[in-house]
Amino acid sequence: MEAIEVINVTKTFKNFDAVKEASFCVRQGEIFGFLGENGAGKSTTIRMLLGLIWPTEGEVRLNGITVVPGTGEALRGVGAIVEQPCFYGNMTVEQNLRLTAQLSGGCSQPQIEELLVLLGLDSMRNKRAGIMSHGQKQRLGIAQALLPDNSLLILDEPQDGLDPHWIRETRRLLSLLKQRGVTVLISSHRLNEIEQVCDRVGIIHRGRMLYEGRVEPLLNATEYISISCEPMDKACTLLREHGKNVSPNGNGTLQVHAPTNEQAAQINEMLVSKAIAVSEMSRIRLSLEDVFLNLTGKDAETRQ
Repeated sequence: MEAIEVINVTKTFKNFDAVKEASFCVRQGEIFGFLGENGAGKSTTIRMLLGLIWPTEGEVRLNGITVVPGTGEALRGVGAIVEQPCFYGNMTVEQNLRLTAQLSGGCSQPQIEELLVLLGLDSMRNKRAGIMSHGQKQRLGIAQALLPDNSLLILDEPQDGLDPHWIRETRRLLSLLKQRGVTVLISSHRLNEIEQVCDRVGIIHRGRMLYEGRVEPLLNATEYISISCEPMDKACTLLREHGKNVSPNGNGTLQVHAPTNEQAAQINEMLVSKAIAVSEMSRIRLSLEDVFLNLTGKDAETRQ
């Protein structure tokens, strides 16, 4: 059974499709990165997952239960932050956590104490939430989402406003939650963070899903070697005759798709055997951010 299933979902506002025929799933016990630029449909999808709005077409399921109007059955065991955490500003950190626990079914004081320490909130337990910094409020929101003992977390930009130390701590927390069997869907614009913590990712663009799968194959598919050689025109022709995907980089080098070291060695041997002088060969591995920009066409737009 999947923790989250989005099945051919469309959400239309008047004449605008914010989400269009989107489908993806999140497996139990994994950390799933939900990526997309502002306005791509991430928050709309998350709101449908949480029953805050309803699909125009399609179906959403949490832990095998369809999210339907008028019932919260599918939301049991689900914690979430949607854009900004909500709490009572005139109450202290600890009071907010106790209230959240009571409203969510209750939990023991030791559980609250553990979260205070885990999220670095222990020293400010008596601080009014309304006067906390933005990053502190984000940490309090994550703590609330974990109460009382939720097995599925849906986090919309949880690292927004956090300093580098607590971004690293959030990464550590997510890994710890995974070890405990908690499933996490995290939307974020911090693609380098997503690359480090997520098992799989989904990329949404203009309301449509462009990719769903593991991060590593996505990065490997875009890995290439950069070759400096002379004469370049002869090298380019030769490589294409042998079925290689090759293109000039514009900086005096050739870009050739060669995912393995064996393929790179074969290319080098081929060029040298034809009296082409190879002065440099290096492997280039794109980051998730580069891949995202390529998939969404943003990289091409910035070069125009």
